[in-house]
Amino acid sequence: RFLRLPATPLSGRAGPAASAGAMTAASGRASLWEVVGGGDKGGIVVRVGKDVASAMASERLSTGALLKELELDGERLHFERLSGTGPASGWVSLRLQNGKDLVLQATGVWEVVGGEEKGGILVRTGKDKSSAEAPGRLSHGAFVRELQLEEERLQYKRLTGSGPETGWVSTKLAGGKDLLIKVGADSASADTSVAKLIATLKDHHDSSWAALPSMLADLSEEDKAEVVLELGKISADPALQSVPQTRSSRRKAMRLLASLKEAAPLAALLGDTDLGVRCEAAILLAQIGGDACAPHVDKLAELLGDKEWRARCWAARVLGKLGKVAAPAAAALRKALEDADADVREASAEALRALGEAVDGFKEDPHPKQVLRAAAPVAGRKPRILAIHGTPANSSVLMMQAAKLKATLGKDLEWKFVDSPMTWQAIPGSKDPLYTEPSDLEKQLAKGKPFLWWYVHGNAVYGRVDEGVENLRRLVEEAQPVDVVISFSQGSNCLSLLLDTYRREGKEVPWLLSVYFCGGQIDDEIYRFKEGWKSSQPTVRIFNSGDDAFFGGGEVSLDFMYSDIVELGHKDGHAFPSTPPRAAEIYTQVAQEIRKRVGLAA
Repeated sequence: RFLRLPATPLSGRAGPAASAGAMTAASGRASLWEVVGGGDKGGIVVRVGKDVASAMASERLSTGALLKELELDGERLHFERLSGTGPASGWVSLRLQNGKDLVLQATGVWEVVGGEEKGGILVRTGKDKSSAEAPGRLSHGAFVRELQLEEERLQYKRLTGSGPETGWVSTKLAGGKDLLIKVGADSASADTSVAKLIATLKDHHDSSWAALPSMLADLSEEDKAEVVLELGKISADPALQSVPQTRSSRRKAMRLLASLKEAAPLAALLGDTDLGVRCEAAILLAQIGGDACAPHVDKLAELLGDKEWRARCWAARVLGKLGKVAAPAAAALRKALEDADADVREASAEALRALGEAVDGFKEDPHPKQVLRAAAPVAGRKPRILAIHGTPANSSVLMMQAAKLKATLGKDLEWKFVDSPMTWQAIPGSKDPLYTEPSDLEKQLAKGKPFLWWYVHGNAVYGRVDEGVENLRRLVEEAQPVDVVISFSQGSNCLSLLLDTYRREGKEVPWLLSVYFCGGQIDDEIYRFKEGWKSSQPTVRIFNSGDDAFFGGGEVSLDFMYSDIVELGHKDGHAFPSTPPRAAEIYTQVAQEIRKRVGLAA
């Protein structure tokens, strides 16, 4: 987490894929997998051993390659390559730790099980059994991709084995003997039962949740009702939020309900006691949109009277997104034009305009500027840097992380490292890097102090945000004068949240320059900058542009959040850069930018 330590698999438990693999093996047929990740990188990483710290193979495994499962241990797959390019065998991860799939159980794949005594099975050029025979037979044991299936006639593309690249074959002989059988996740033997899906719903490990969308996509209408009922129970259960392992489960279940276009159970949560649940329910209703939300407009209008400004603001924004369907809420929106909160007033005015209603006399600036500290050289004292740690970490950890930058900057600036008062806790058995038990090395770096975080974080579900932002604000203001704020990961995210608080209050940002090492984004939509607004706070961001434990394909640019930003990429993972010569280039450029902003010579 702090150095370039090996990433761990997302979950050590056998999730849905593992269960299916074990079952297929029990039926006597090898489970097949297909590489779906790495399309923009020439394939996915292969390691020679099961341990993610083992040596990396010299080649990547090509996207689209077909794999035979030799062993499945949690999220690690030992494979034999059947098609594609790359190592003949090795170990790969099923998915990145952000849930992005790297390999999936193959679908639409058939195995030739007949014709062993005849050198393979007969192939014809057309669907009709009287069409011309193709030259050569499709070899016994070959795997083929289904292109078209009409009754017992299969048009295929050959993946392995020998014989015609494509053509038409019969799946059975006239007497019923199989010539080909379907294998993989969509085979007759694969467990796609509702019972399995519901069991997966109740398994709150992230690897299981990541597998759910594809499972939901294959539901029949009859099965869907049973699953929707279970999702409704999970989303409405406040007890889940008191347990670290399941605190994000309610909102995840709500997102699955939205993917199934189930508006009613979401609307029922608009009156929930939890602010995050109320806001999430409103946001998801906007995603469903249309006539499905018409019966629930009154409940959204009631949310305009919520005690929390965020809930009122999201109610107004969502009513605007629903458009004409939200017409019955016009009176409540007009009343909200007098709300004590400027963001709520603005969102209500925009919603009324979306309904085609005139909003005479409403002149509030829809995109207020960030009030910046005047740019001027620091005089009469050393410029001061305030350093904000990530999570799970503390100021001692950040001192180690920032050592190279501190050395590059020299002794013309003073540093102040601060600690969040919010204690972080590991989740026993978790393999998520946000929650795993710290290693002995990490504990040594922490120097006996507790591990901390700024707010409850994980899987785009935040908690205790206002408390965390106020803690950071207090530390910033107690440390004044501060000229530059340097932050890592979650600390950067919290700094973005604090800047939005200053924007809302019209208060001046009390430092000149923000420097983010990783992070800065706001993953939870409830707390993001309002649509169309960018902070003009001068910002330098150093980010990982390659795969890491949190971001498949690297972190995205923050140019949609900041209008005055310089971004410097590296490929050292979710960490301060360490590999020469790029690391030295970055530290030099950051040091020059800091010194320029505070009025020091380069």
